[in-house]
Amino acid sequence: MTSSQTILIDTIKATDGIWQLCSEYDAMLIDVYKEALNEGVTLPPIAVFQVGDKRFLADGQHRLRAHKELGRTEINADLFHGTDCGDALSRSWIALSFARAKTEEFIQQRQKHDMLPKGKP
Repeated sequence: MTSSQTILIDTIKATDGIWQLCSEYDAMLIDVYKEALNEGVTLPPIAVFQVGDKRFLADGQHRLRAHKELGRTEINADLFHGTDCGDALSRSWIALSFARAKTEEFIQQRQKHDMLPKGKP
């Protein structure tokens, strides 16, 4: 069972390369997300697993980083309930397999609206 809600960023455990398989950040993507946020665009919710009193990031590393770099304290998240941190890791594997397609689609949408220069990021 999942529910989308606004949660405090400080409550999310997001250890790079452990809970999410992607250990490197794409600076351009973070900048695109920050620009979109500053323009009032609502980004898709990140995925977070609630395991007891802990929350593990499963998908949305770049969106979370963009929010943090802008000094925001809250983020919209799909909150899943799991039995252990392995649930978040499993979700991360799935998310990573779709990440490139999601990123390309987002950048293409931004380019279509003349918000980014044309060409490959």
